[in-house]
Formats: sequence, structure tokens, C-alpha cells
Amino acid sequence: MKKKIILTESQVKKLLETRVNDFNLEDITQKLESIDCSGADLKYLVAKILRGFGYKNLNVLFLGHDEMTKHLKYLVHTEGPIFTYKTRSEVSSNDRPCLTIYDVRAYQEI
Repeated sequence: MKKKIILTESQVKKLLETRVNDFNLEDITQKLESIDCSGADLKYLVAKILRGFGYKNLNVLFLGHDEMTKHLKYLVHTEGPIFTYKTRSEVSSNDRPCLTIYDVRAYQEI
């Protein structure tokens, strides 16, 4: 016997948003990790990329640095998933110090 499940419009919308976000997470992670070593403000570049994926109300927070590696840690809060990423200092092809992003992770809000 089949059961009938009735969803409200807001529940269907939430299911669709979550599903779309699931598909985008891998793309977003790859895009963030592919930012070239930059002397520019990486918080700005990360926010710009996420806005391109349709996220709004972005808040990029600096969490501090890892005592062992001295790499910098950031948290990006959106209305969807929460992203964390780390940056490390490198030297660009122009012999200038710059930051590169690595270890991007996305966590779905509960």
C-alpha cells in the first residue's frame, strides 16, 4: 500500500535548494582551490566566486593561524553551506609573496 506524503511549498523549495547545493559543492571547492597565488585580498576573491554561484549574505571570517604550519584559516558563512579554507604563503613568479588557497571544505548547515 502506497502512502501519500504532502509537502508544503516551502519544504519543496528547501529540498530543491539543498539538492542544487549538493551538486555545486564540488564545483565551488575546485573553483576556490584554483585561485592563483595572489597578493590580492583572498577574502574578496572567495566572496566574488561564491556570489557567482548565487550565494548572498556572505560573511568571510579570519579564524587565525595554525601554530605548527603558520597557515591561515578562514570561515565563510552563507545562507547555504558553510565553507572553511586554509591559505599558505608562497612566492609568485614575480618573486613576490602571495597567498594560495588549499584544503577547502564545505559543511551543510543543520
